[in-house]
Amino acid sequence: MCRVRMDLCALAIVITVGTLAGQARGEEPDAGDRAGTERETDEIGQLREAAKNRNRRIIYNNDGDDIGFDHQSSPEDFLSKRIIPALNTQVDTVFYGTLVTTLYTFDTNVGERMDDLVDAISSENEHAVAVRHNMRMLRKAGTDNLGLVVKTCHEAGLEVFWTQRINDTHDSGPESLHLLSQWKLKHPELLMGTPEDTKKYPQSSPRYWWSTLDFEKSQVREYLLRITEDVARRYDVDGIEIDYLRYPMFFRPNLDGKPATNEQLDILTGFQRSIRQMTEREGARRGRPILIAARVPMAVVNCRNVGIDIERWLREDLLDIMTLGNGDAWPNLPAEELVKLAHRYNVRAYPCLKYSGHGPGDYRASSSPHIEPWRAAASNAYRIGADGLYFFNMFPYTPQHPLFTQLGDPGELATMDKLFAATDVMPYTHMLMDPALRHCGPANVLPASMALPTNGAVGARPTAVTFQIGDDIPAAARQESLGSASLQIRLAPPEALDAMEVKLNGKRVTATAKDAEEGWLTFSPEPDWYRVGDNEVSFHLDETGMDAKVPVQVLEVQVEVLYK
Repeated sequence: MCRVRMDLCALAIVITVGTLAGQARGEEPDAGDRAGTERETDEIGQLREAAKNRNRRIIYNNDGDDIGFDHQSSPEDFLSKRIIPALNTQVDTVFYGTLVTTLYTFDTNVGERMDDLVDAISSENEHAVAVRHNMRMLRKAGTDNLGLVVKTCHEAGLEVFWTQRINDTHDSGPESLHLLSQWKLKHPELLMGTPEDTKKYPQSSPRYWWSTLDFEKSQVREYLLRITEDVARRYDVDGIEIDYLRYPMFFRPNLDGKPATNEQLDILTGFQRSIRQMTEREGARRGRPILIAARVPMAVVNCRNVGIDIERWLREDLLDIMTLGNGDAWPNLPAEELVKLAHRYNVRAYPCLKYSGHGPGDYRASSSPHIEPWRAAASNAYRIGADGLYFFNMFPYTPQHPLFTQLGDPGELATMDKLFAATDVMPYTHMLMDPALRHCGPANVLPASMALPTNGAVGARPTAVTFQIGDDIPAAARQESLGSASLQIRLAPPEALDAMEVKLNGKRVTATAKDAEEGWLTFSPEPDWYRVGDNEVSFHLDETGMDAKVPVQVLEVQVEVLYK
């Protein structure tokens, strides 16, 4: 499909380096700067509005690690890994990453190139050597990974953003020297720790991740701004995503589990403002707007904790697109407040459907290894007003993968079978070393009643478990499109099955099937007992059937919805 381009003659807008640095420091723009921005907006404002409001069914975030696959033989070989399979699907936008903060796999003119670093440190790391080979293969062919992805996606009619992981700490580990830029080594005063911290602290401590950049240092913000400006100036990207969730530690209070201060909120707002001014200037220069996306936590309070004054950003028009969360509450999405806030300021919102490490080959949800839970997650996203879906670290290694062809159209999705469930936090216990989970993970995003397994015993006092259902089950029953909607719960120990009273949204349900070996109870409630949105299942142990002192856990709660 040909890419439709609206061209506009470039405007002559001049901004001094001093002004640019001042914005990065958090200073308010002076009247002259505001006037310059207004003139630019007057000329290409309509183009930016049209661009930010385009239809994005699925945003596919490719972390760029396809450059490290094997020793590739050609640009076509590189594209075959993750880009070609995403074409001719419901993907409308590709966000393309280029390794970690300050070290890159594209031909940056400001940051450092990984192939140069591999030579400098004589690394024999298998991944690093593959990256070096593939970077130089593409360079010999007259391109690099970012330029090639932009060209290929544009030719296919797709929108392309460069995604900058603004404070990635993959380079902190003792096995990650091949990811550690020389700039960080030369400027230890700009980091929040030292290499010795990996010996002093466990991975579950924020201090273990010593290479975290300290955003109170103006040199950090100015350097990252120059790197981003280089991309905006030299690559034909449609936008830039600033990924504040990879990793969300920008200020020292977070190292001790404390929230950012008001002064630090101002600093990060100033940085975001400098990104906006830069993209407006570069968009005006080329005659086509450069959109700004930001990936932020799923709740306003979590945004503020890490230094993101999200409502102020929206009020000041500092971003066009908001991508939300890690998807670690999956298949539930407690982000309705933030989606509504974004829409109040005419910003599109795209919840992340799934967290890193659980890709298309791992349909993990409760006991069902199928696509139905993913459909449920998508339904929940549309129910809270999502403008589309955001896939992070999920890759279409095969063409026409169902995750990339079934979830992007809410109309078609409406009558597809689904499996709604309470959030199982167990898959994330092995990821506690991830700062994103500590600051913004299930414990900080979900209501306690929505996270399973339940903590402690279910005794004489009723215990409630909540979860979301995006489908309108009662309406489907009235329209005679519903086949069935069964409630399924799993308890431990098995003897609790005969002693547990269960209610769905306040109405008592009676089991129609029991699997004592696995601990499952199945119920067939009336369709109109289900709600669109939050549903509650409550448990009350019958003390005549079982000792209330015996610990009982609710392991899983799910609703299987089948359509005719």
